[in-house]
Amino acid sequence: MNSKQQQTPLPTLYCTVGLPFSGKEAWAACQGLPVVSLAANETVVGGKATNKTKATTEPLAFTRQLIECLFAAGNQVVILLAENLSEKEQEYWQNPDAWQTVFREFQISEKEALRKATLAGAGKPELNRIKELAKHAETLKVNT
Repeated sequence: MNSKQQQTPLPTLYCTVGLPFSGKEAWAACQGLPVVSLAANETVVGGKATNKTKATTEPLAFTRQLIECLFAAGNQVVILLAENLSEKEQEYWQNPDAWQTVFREFQISEKEALRKATLAGAGKPELNRIKELAKHAETLKVNT
């Protein structure tokens, strides 16, 4: 390739950032793009790989493999549904040699997230999880 030819841009991984019930899933559903849900993968994989599938028992690794497969299949944009609230979580989804990562922040107050969760019928464990995540949200560092 000579210097006048442009390299193909890297595909993009959009990672959602925000508390549960902040609108991440609704936004992703409207984009018309492949969506990978960490929560769904945790439910499906859940540490219970079967001998038939030989699937990894680690939901994070499984989710990353799905993303890699979607890019390998020619998708230029993939959305990851996950809270990605900590800096460590955000770092995990970056792979500058294979794709660019963009963090899409969904802002919602703890009070509003709890209200929406209650209306959706969330139980006490989910409400407590939202409270715990909200405590750490103020230290959120979003790379945009």
